[in-house]
Amino acid sequence: MKNLSNILKNKNTQNLNNGIQFGIQKNQKRAESLSIKDSAL
Repeated sequence: MKNLSNILKNKNTQNLNNGIQFGIQKNQKRAESLSIKDSAL
């Protein structure tokens, strides 16, 4: 039973990390497109 809760905890941590990575990538893309707009001005 303890094993199962550890597995679930690890899965949640993985999902959290994936979500964070995804958010970082989205922000980077947004920052890139904003800086491209700035340099075009």
